[in-house]
Amino acid sequence: MNLGVGNPIFDVLLLVHVIIGMVGYFSTSLTSWMAKLFLKEPRHPGLGRYFDGRTNWASRTIILVPVFGLVVAWAGSLWSDFSQAWFIAAIGIWFATAAIVSIFIWPIEKAIYLALQEGNFTDSSQEQKVREQKVKRAVVVGGISSVGYVVAFYLMLFKP
Repeated sequence: MNLGVGNPIFDVLLLVHVIIGMVGYFSTSLTSWMAKLFLKEPRHPGLGRYFDGRTNWASRTIILVPVFGLVVAWAGSLWSDFSQAWFIAAIGIWFATAAIVSIFIWPIEKAIYLALQEGNFTDSSQEQKVREQKVKRAVVVGGISSVGYVVAFYLMLFKP
């Protein structure tokens, strides 16, 4: 199928692809920012609203980025882009960021929720120290994934 650039259907598919990426990566960044707040002010009232024990589906949308990317490529017959260095680099960045986010950030959401439910933040137990290390790691990974998203977005937009 070749709807081509400028076709309204192609434009909508491309827009959905971009919005999904923005929502997913912004949500992931927000989780890492809130995790940093948890380290500084564990009794902050906003933490209980953000880490409420439910799955953060907005951050999980990063999994759909390549799905809609393939739909965009199919709709615009952009298969030649797949062999370009900028495309391979952008896909590699997506795989790397999606992997580190799923390993380090998504699990910390539940850990912070459970810590908030316990309410004991002054305890210097080994469990709390391990949790604190995991939260610190998630904060760093959130920054890395944000930078990765910006680089991948630049590569896809400008195709250097």
